[in-house]
Parts: sequence; C-alpha cells; structure tokens
Amino acid sequence: MIELMTAVSVVAILAALALPSYTESIKRQRLRVVVEAVVSDLRLAKADAFEQGARGSSTVEFTVNGGDATTWSYTVTDAIDGLLV
Repeated sequence: MIELMTAVSVVAILAALALPSYTESIKRQRLRVVVEAVVSDLRLAKADAFEQGARGSSTVEFTVNGGDATTWSYTVTDAIDGLLV
C-alpha cells in the first residue's frame, strides 16, 4: 500500500510540474493557428487586389472586442467587391 501511495504521489508531482508547460504549448498552438488564418486571408486579399490591377485596393482592419484585448477580430474589405473576410 505504501508503494502504491508513493507511486501516485510521484505521478501527481510530475503532472503538476508538466501542466504549466502543456498550457503554454496549447497557447502557442492556438496563436499559430490564428496567425496562419490571418496570413491566408491576407494572401486572398492580395490575390484579389492583383486580379483587379490598379483599379482596386484592399483594407485590413483589426478590432479589439474586449477591454482586456483578449478578444479581437479583423475584416478584409475590397474597394470594389466589399467585404472579403
């Protein structure tokens, strides 16, 4: 019984040490996904502007939705076609 309690204690300590690292890894992965989405949308806007030649332009607008700046959104608007993303 003592061996089982010792093993459970060791596992609990290792889990407690690994949790902050795991949490940071999840945050980095979420940020990476968001950045890839923004880059993809900007490439779409660039391609659309290129197709229009000198006639059009695209505007990217970032908006913070929360007072703590944790929630934000963005829109890509085309001068000719309107809202793209």
